[in-house]
Amino acid sequence: MRANGILILIILFIPFYSIATGDSTSYLLAQDTVLLDINFRGQKIFKHKLAKGQTIYSLSKFYGLTLEKFYDYNPNARKETPRIGNSYIVPIPNKAIVRKLKANQNKKEYAPICYVVKSGDTMYGVANRSFRVDVETLMKNNGLETPNLKPGQLIHVGWISLKGIQKEWQYPGGMPGDMLSENKRNKSDFLSRNYNKKTKEQRGKAQWDSKDNFGGDGLYCLHNSAPNGSVIRMENTFTGNVVYAKVVGRIPMNYEKWVVAVVSKDVAKALRAIDAQFFIVAEYYQ
Repeated sequence: MRANGILILIILFIPFYSIATGDSTSYLLAQDTVLLDINFRGQKIFKHKLAKGQTIYSLSKFYGLTLEKFYDYNPNARKETPRIGNSYIVPIPNKAIVRKLKANQNKKEYAPICYVVKSGDTMYGVANRSFRVDVETLMKNNGLETPNLKPGQLIHVGWISLKGIQKEWQYPGGMPGDMLSENKRNKSDFLSRNYNKKTKEQRGKAQWDSKDNFGGDGLYCLHNSAPNGSVIRMENTFTGNVVYAKVVGRIPMNYEKWVVAVVSKDVAKALRAIDAQFFIVAEYYQ
């Protein structure tokens, strides 16, 4: 019953804790409740409300982000003057989520993390796919007798250190965590949907232009042969970096004929492209 009481208490106070704030000396406090959402990339994010004495630079540093990556999540922050009470989106990598506090870990040094259930969520999906815990443990920690979930329900999934997030957790293997999650999902799609099928290899140039309308976020590309909605494996022949990008359309006629793929900003970043055009090897299924 005690776990049920904790969950009910959190639900009753959701208006006060829907956005974490901290204070002038710390970006998170033990009394904060970090409410997570999951974006289109499958990445965990939440909103931090700026408190007195906090700056954009120190906020980014606390959450292990470069300033440029912070602005990727909060493009309006480039043009606005930071003010107390402004809320900003920050990603929370899996490594920053402590699923269970150990005996030697002081509860006062951590803030609780909860997930807000969405329509269509299942206990299995929340436990295994999203937060990497078994269903029985998650149900026990939340005092739940059945695995049924309702939209808006809060599920306590772990804790986060008040000391912040290490930079290497946000950028594992040199690729930002949000891109890494999306790339893994695309790779799984590439391999599972095309099991035992032969691929076609194509060599040529990829192009990305920061001024192009096709320059937004996400691992996607334009390609003339791969089916729309399918995934292409692309390798930068100079750096050796590999990315799996989703095909969302065909290449317009105004591009040079040797351009085999037009890529988004994030694909160019993931492939460590230096120039607007760079050589790639593309692998895809027809």
